Amino acid sequence: MRFIAILPVRLQSSRLPGKALKLIEKIPAIIHTYKRTSLSKYLSDVYIATDSKEIQEIANKFNCKSILTKKHRNGSERIFEASKKLKYDYLINVQGDEVLIDPKNIDKMILEIKKNKKEEFFIGVTDFKKINQKNVFKAVIDNKGYLLYCSREDIPSSHITKNDNRLKVVFTVGFKKNSLEKFVRLQISKNEKREPNEFLRILDNDLKIKTVKFSKAQISLDTKSDLKVLRQLIKKDKIMSKYY
Repeated sequence: MRFIAILPVRLQSSRLPGKALKLIEKIPAIIHTYKRTSLSKYLSDVYIATDSKEIQEIANKFNCKSILTKKHRNGSERIFEASKKLKYDYLINVQGDEVLIDPKNIDKMILEIKKNKKEEFFIGVTDFKKINQKNVFKAVIDNKGYLLYCSREDIPSSHITKNDNRLKVVFTVGFKKNSLEKFVRLQISKNEKREPNEFLRILDNDLKIKTVKFSKAQISLDTKSDLKVLRQLIKKDKIMSKYY
């Protein structure tokens, strides 16, 4: 089986414009995501998918493979366009803002996919205790590890158990080749519009998403506050020395 990863990224961002090119230890954020993803033991190839020539130029500068796409509503549509030019059996969508992604978590997802070949969709989740964090998607799963719902709201409710363990979504998503096309062909759903989160489209169409528990997944880059935290966290990071 051939596994590849595609990192969808755009230059525009409502909360932190140009976040993909923000420097963290003198390296643009998207390059960290690419280099760390490339350290996965089971990936055959990694690509950046973007509609920005500026991002593509930076990718070339750091010897990262990239594919220039049209503008799209979301990252899933972007990686689907890029994937048409590539050979693979399974595709891992690693959001470009997962700056401190641990390649061991990507490996864990791939091993889970190999054990569950009948499943079409996979998504990462990790422990989360904070409340009132509107920029983070919280997840609720069933007893078999399937995603029931995810939301920016505190789910399960934080009104009673404020310090209880919860889960947050890590936007690393695994697709079978045919399931990615099935997904992007579906109509936008009501819950997807409400959150907004395109992966709710899968659940709204009675399809299942198998969750993969990631270990100690760090925050993604979404706000100025996140950028400040990531710049501090990376100073203690042990993975960066493998690519810089």
